[in-house]
Amino acid sequence: MVCAGGIIYLLVAKSGTEVAANGTDDPDSPIVTGGDDPDPPGNGKGTDVPGGTNQSSTPKPIDNPTNGSGSDDPGNPTPTPANLSDTAKVEINGAGFLRKIAQNDPKAFLTTEQAQKVGAKVKQFGSSSAVADNINSARKNAGQIKAIAVTKNMKPQFLAVAAIAKLGSSRGDVVQTAQSMSEVLDKLSIQLGNEFYDDCLLTIAAFDQGTAGDTMKMRNMLQELANKSADSSRAIRTIWFLQKQSKITPAEFDRALTFLAIGTITQNPKDFGVNAEALNL
Repeated sequence: MVCAGGIIYLLVAKSGTEVAANGTDDPDSPIVTGGDDPDPPGNGKGTDVPGGTNQSSTPKPIDNPTNGSGSDDPGNPTPTPANLSDTAKVEINGAGFLRKIAQNDPKAFLTTEQAQKVGAKVKQFGSSSAVADNINSARKNAGQIKAIAVTKNMKPQFLAVAAIAKLGSSRGDVVQTAQSMSEVLDKLSIQLGNEFYDDCLLTIAAFDQGTAGDTMKMRNMLQELANKSADSSRAIRTIWFLQKQSKITPAEFDRALTFLAIGTITQNPKDFGVNAEALNL
């Protein structure tokens, strides 16, 4: 009887152990087993890691091929040129050009009103194959243009576009044109400066004055205006102010506007229907 009782006790104890191991014991006293965590940290409420079931408590990074480009992110879309208005294209490309022609004007920009005036001039050259050829010529001869610009302390982009703008809708030798203009542009820049983009536009507006040998006429007029006007010197020293005050001729204003329009086109020619690659010197 003693032996029989011992055998029964052993059988009961073994059965209890198996029940506990299988999690079927008293629900009020659950036994934590070594199985997978049904709710691993970082994966939400029991969701599976991509590619399988809950395999790790550390979430795996999900590759996003469009992450960082912005163009395919619906939460932060980056507009493409096709999504922009003509005026917006001029504002963006015009500002980029202005920042490249001044010695130190990283925040240069065009107002919407200014961009609209430039945009009207841009349309005059949008279908010109000569402008496209002259832009491509400037790109191919960038080294020569840079060499000329360095000797005159001016930005290559300024000199190249000045030459292309002078050629207008006619094909020509951009390097030779730049060389022929460099001396006058240099003398005008000494008088008017080239620190800011407005200075550069004034230099272009005054080019015929400089060609005639009167390289100080624009400077003297600006100084006289500054002495009489309540406006700041920076406000006065713009083609926009001078044009409204009839202090520059329509031809001078048009020359500066043409320069600015051609420069805007050079930043992204295809944006404006011009078959050429961008000019970045």
